[in-house]
Amino acid sequence: MTHILKKIQQPIKAHANVTIIIIAALLIELISLGQYLYIRQDLTNDLEGDAERYLMLKGVIIQDVMNTSEKTLKAHMLEIQHNLQEPDSMFESVRKILQMHPNAIGAGIAFVPNYYPQKGQLFEPYARRHNGKIAVKQVAGEDHDYTKADFYKTVDEKRTTIWTDPYIDKIDGDTLVTTLVEPLIIGRHFIGAVALDITLSLLDDTLNTKLLYPSSYCLLMTEDGKLISQPSKEVSQKHDIAQIVNLVNDSTVERRESSRVCEIIRFHDNQLHKKGTIFYRNVEGGTNWKVVLVCYDEEVFRDMYTMTVVVSCVMLAAMAILGFIILRYIRNERRLNKVRNEQDRISSELRIATDIQMTMLPQESDIPQECQDIMVAGKLLPAKEVGGDLYDYFVRDGKLFFCIGDVSGKGVPAALVMAVTRTLFRASAARENKPARIIQTINDMGNGKNGMNYFVTLFVGVLDLPTGRLRYCNAGHEAPIIIGENEVWDLPVNPNLPVDVMPKYDYQGQDCTISRDTTLFLFTDGLTEAMNNQYQMFERERVIQEIQEVQKAKRKQGTQGVQHLLQAMTDKVQQFVEDAEQSDDLTMLAIKYVPVKEEYKVHERLTLKNDINEVIRLTQFVKETMAGLEVDSATSYKTLLALEEAVVNVINYAYPKTEQGEVDIEMMGDDKRLRFIVSDSGIAFDPTLAVKPDTTLTVEERPIGKLGIMMMRELTDTINYERIDGKNVLRMEVLIKQSSS
Repeated sequence: MTHILKKIQQPIKAHANVTIIIIAALLIELISLGQYLYIRQDLTNDLEGDAERYLMLKGVIIQDVMNTSEKTLKAHMLEIQHNLQEPDSMFESVRKILQMHPNAIGAGIAFVPNYYPQKGQLFEPYARRHNGKIAVKQVAGEDHDYTKADFYKTVDEKRTTIWTDPYIDKIDGDTLVTTLVEPLIIGRHFIGAVALDITLSLLDDTLNTKLLYPSSYCLLMTEDGKLISQPSKEVSQKHDIAQIVNLVNDSTVERRESSRVCEIIRFHDNQLHKKGTIFYRNVEGGTNWKVVLVCYDEEVFRDMYTMTVVVSCVMLAAMAILGFIILRYIRNERRLNKVRNEQDRISSELRIATDIQMTMLPQESDIPQECQDIMVAGKLLPAKEVGGDLYDYFVRDGKLFFCIGDVSGKGVPAALVMAVTRTLFRASAARENKPARIIQTINDMGNGKNGMNYFVTLFVGVLDLPTGRLRYCNAGHEAPIIIGENEVWDLPVNPNLPVDVMPKYDYQGQDCTISRDTTLFLFTDGLTEAMNNQYQMFERERVIQEIQEVQKAKRKQGTQGVQHLLQAMTDKVQQFVEDAEQSDDLTMLAIKYVPVKEEYKVHERLTLKNDINEVIRLTQFVKETMAGLEVDSATSYKTLLALEEAVVNVINYAYPKTEQGEVDIEMMGDDKRLRFIVSDSGIAFDPTLAVKPDTTLTVEERPIGKLGIMMMRELTDTINYERIDGKNVLRMEVLIKQSSS
């Protein structure tokens, strides 16, 4: 049966191959028919690119002429200012200005009225070039009141360098001239205008040299559409120059912009009856003149037919090669399918890995409901399917244990290191309260074992919920940001090495106390180093600025949740990077400390001496205190038993046998819970870190002690220890079950 199927498949494949070749031949014919338009568009694109570069070059040349003129004029300003005390020296100054500028035909200084009383109300020394010689004279008078001229009014008003619109100079045979005017200012006072009359005849030759095509020509126009420079009379007579000027000035004419902001107009020459293209753009600088280039289709597409023949030949050759390609395609199709299947399998496994990594992250619901002193939220956005960033948090013994880290890498290897680091954090934090020791354990257990020389920047913190005391240790990570009611600042951190860099490194911890409504904002460098398309990074300063803006918005809107902060920062980063590819994992963790203010029905205190006989007073104290509450007998019993274990432990072990000491007990409660605090000034001892005894051993095999501490844990709902101001402070809480009436 299989053999028969193979025989049937072979002619089908052969027929398919012939069909493919026929279709390919038809496509080649269609391509040949369409190549005319393709080549035309290609040449059009080349023309536009060449025209853009040509106009830019001519613009630079014109701007260079203008800049040279401005520099020449400004170079004489200091000499003019120096010789202002001598009015007659101004004649020599304008002569020098004109001598230094060969393209200028005149130079003058128009002083404000009555600046030199001895020279009359108006004084304008002016130098004029004629037939190679320079003549200097005072030209101001009743028939020439320069204060009414546009150039004088404009420079007086703007107090900056200006260029006048070109005008015809009648003295030297209708020469086209523009005037460069520089304000003459002493201190803050305008005392006159220094002017340089420059002929534009040089631009005619400059613009119409090295044209793109023999029939092309170039024009120069003012901002309002007046013609400044045009080609020679011979060229101008052959073309309808007025038509070009009208088309550029007519805002209703259809036009488009090139990629480099060059305006393009298609037109039909009325005089030559040819189609062509007008390109124009503004000259940069203070004039806003327009450079115009005209090219005709006849020359642009002259070689197009030859190119079409060449392309057709190439297409025919490609058809011969196509048959060989089809055979190779069929042979390699199976291999390609195998590769695709493998890629699909890898993609599926990466999606599963992503889901697994996300499930490893803690959720806000992981915080016990009775723990209302904190608001916690985290967010991780991997750059690839899986990432090397991590964060974690959980509550134990009235303390919030949390961390954030960044593995030096991306992808699956970094994700594996992340998973190991998170597991080590959980394991070590379950039996250790000091962040420095937690990081020390992670470093000692993981150092050098990942085989890839990866390291981890890590920040570990432990927040005592009753007191707000924050212990933390930073292993080369970004310093967290503290967000208070009205200010934002960096949390001071010691420069410890990252994890997995040096074995047995001695990590130094720190501590501080955070106040009510304070938020701790932690993040990885994926936030500060987020980069946009201009290769600009988000940076820490911008993070602080955006946090301040978010805080202002929160105060106006009355929002309190930390999830809002994370979402706002995510939006800010996405707005900054726009469509740039994410270059690094981005992780954020926000913790807001909001201790609950509670009022209790009962609140009593008792001080005992470190004498075992004092326990009787404790029993009576507990019974009297709970008498005001509706407490069932089972809860009363386990409360008394747990408190007695804690107090007896202090009496027996906190102080040396020969030393007198005290034990302070504080009880408070309502209808929901009963809290008590046991404090002493004895030897520091944290019962929450005591190793749970192995109850599977026999009495003879089991070491003495630790059963009382285990009993305290079993009898209470929460237990918390802190060493505060040289005192052991043990807090325990028991939830009250209401007794049925």
